[in-house]
Amino acid sequence: MKFPLARAPFAPLHLSDADKKEAVELADLFVQQTLGDYETHLDVQHGVVDEVRWKMVKRFENVVVYQDREALRPWRLARSGSGSGYEHTETPREMQKLLWFGTVQGSLDDIMYGVVNPTAEEAKVKAAYVGNNVLDFAVLETIVHPTVDDPFRGLQIKWAVNGGPTVMRSMVRCRDFVYLESTGMTTSLTGERIGYHLLHSVAVPGAPELHEHKIIRGNMTLYHLYLQKSPGVVETYVKAFIDVLGDMPSSVATLVSAKGVVSVWKLGDYAEMKKLVWLLKQHKALCSVELARGHVEPNTRRSSGTVREQSNYESSTSGTVESQHDRRDPLRVPRASAWYAWRVHSQLILAQVTVYCKVCSIKAWEHSSPSDRGGIQRSSEQQPHFSISSIIGTWFEWMLAVSSKQFPLHASPFPPLGLYQPDETAIANIANDLLVTTLVDYEMLHLREGGVMNPARWKVVKHFDNIVGYQERVHQRKLSDDDVDVDQCPRLVWHGTLDGNLSDIMYGVINQSDEEAQAKATYVRSNIVDSKVLASIATATPTDPFKGVQVKWMVSASGPKRLVRLRDFVFLEATGVTQHSSGEHMGYYLTHSISIPSLPPLHEYNLVRGNISFLHLFREKTSNSVEVYSKASLDLMGNMPSRLATYAACKTMEAMERIPVCSEMKKLAWMVRSTSERSFPMAKLSYDSSSCQLCQKDFTGSAVFAVA
Repeated sequence: MKFPLARAPFAPLHLSDADKKEAVELADLFVQQTLGDYETHLDVQHGVVDEVRWKMVKRFENVVVYQDREALRPWRLARSGSGSGYEHTETPREMQKLLWFGTVQGSLDDIMYGVVNPTAEEAKVKAAYVGNNVLDFAVLETIVHPTVDDPFRGLQIKWAVNGGPTVMRSMVRCRDFVYLESTGMTTSLTGERIGYHLLHSVAVPGAPELHEHKIIRGNMTLYHLYLQKSPGVVETYVKAFIDVLGDMPSSVATLVSAKGVVSVWKLGDYAEMKKLVWLLKQHKALCSVELARGHVEPNTRRSSGTVREQSNYESSTSGTVESQHDRRDPLRVPRASAWYAWRVHSQLILAQVTVYCKVCSIKAWEHSSPSDRGGIQRSSEQQPHFSISSIIGTWFEWMLAVSSKQFPLHASPFPPLGLYQPDETAIANIANDLLVTTLVDYEMLHLREGGVMNPARWKVVKHFDNIVGYQERVHQRKLSDDDVDVDQCPRLVWHGTLDGNLSDIMYGVINQSDEEAQAKATYVRSNIVDSKVLASIATATPTDPFKGVQVKWMVSASGPKRLVRLRDFVFLEATGVTQHSSGEHMGYYLTHSISIPSLPPLHEYNLVRGNISFLHLFREKTSNSVEVYSKASLDLMGNMPSRLATYAACKTMEAMERIPVCSEMKKLAWMVRSTSERSFPMAKLSYDSSSCQLCQKDFTGSAVFAVA
């Protein structure tokens, strides 16, 4: 049976008032029990997981999944009999099997905004983005609705189908679940705000097992708690038991259960995407009001043949968008995010362009932050003027203003770099030599080692989901101040996979302007605080959209700013697609320090000039999985310990793991720009777009942020 189904397999439940009251009391009881366990974990165990009882089975960045060692035999949740209209399965304390504990990035309000999904449509969008293997959803009953004062409160009965890991779907039948879901905010004994998200299997006569669809009814219990630990960091505590039934091997059941932690790990990123959709909705509503008042006169001419009307956008399910204006934007939407892309497309009915200056954009973002409002839903009465640029540009600058008083600089600290043809040829040859060397190393890894890193030579230093970092065991000397041969630095190799196809990864990698580099740094959360393009030797073309060779300068925070001075780097950056010896296409992304006399160290800015070499190869393994092989060398200079260089290199690769997110965000930004340009090319605006619509600043000779 293929999912999602055309319509929900069950009719609405229409629970009685008594059943609804029982559901509310049951959910409140679960909240109190989970809070008690969490406070015991903090007070008695001092926030440390007891490894005598709990065994680590999976790690996703800073979230670790533990399995209960005392669970020596498979447990089964006891099903309720068919008595009253609403019954729940009992969950004894000893049946807790998994524990997830760690931290995720974001604010508590952002995380809870990513948690809530009161409709089946929102649940499908969330599942597509976080990749939790859920194939279908239905809301069977809504018992408690969110309010303006309590925007995260909700209590519903839902049905969901989980397909399990993709590689096992041909051997393992899908599981479905009928469960009670409760979300909201509460407080701890110390008065701290805590968000909760509870899922608990229930048995209701109106939702029987679906044997005709060849799926097995499972049981699950998941209790999530979220606590703001520090600005930008939220602690998560999850008790979980999932019984997939059907005589599935316990090892496979553990794998399926542990995979659910991905939905927690990606909540911060999903909340950002969700807010962008909200921004588009709000602006669409404002534009509709302006149209009704006659402030904007839309163009009635038919668009060109390459631009479809809005009705075609909404009805299209191809998952692709085409543009004749900018072919370097590959807009094949990966299957995993097709639902999300379709949802965003359905919102892009734009009729008016509002122009804001950078300062007003920053103010709009600051004053309209969900953290300040206590949730996005609160702003329904305020109708704030958001700027898309606050997401894709000025947000980056705002974050940097907090982290550094001096950077980013308004202009390049160097005079224009005039490279002669021999210089450009020499730089291009260096890039080609680096590419050939990296390709040879990659092929040797597969031919000699069978694609597995030799543990006798390489030791594991870091895990990032599906990417593992290795450091060479042989001690390497540090570079002198005059030597830029980073091959003598402590060397690292990263090997694993990224989600998406090759075009998606390369689209997320490429950044050939200062603005693109700043937006990318925001999306991937790197430690780069400033970057400038100094010279472009080769740029993308319609026939080679990922080609690029440039000379760049960047400033990076390689450690705690109060203890470690900022480092800057002058390097060549090369991107493109080449062919493997087997004929397969492979993407590459090379950054390597070079020495140019006209680009001296910037001692007046209290910077230390470092040396860097990150050489990345990408090969598409499946339609939604790309193998990544990276060689890394980093010398921070200034007599810094090699361990700090290893740490800084790991942070760089942590950013690389978020390239799929960067690609999706760039496509969303492209859709906003292209739709605002194409939908109403002849619209007559009721104001002068040569000045800011808030502060009336003159835009003559300055950058303009046009927001749809």
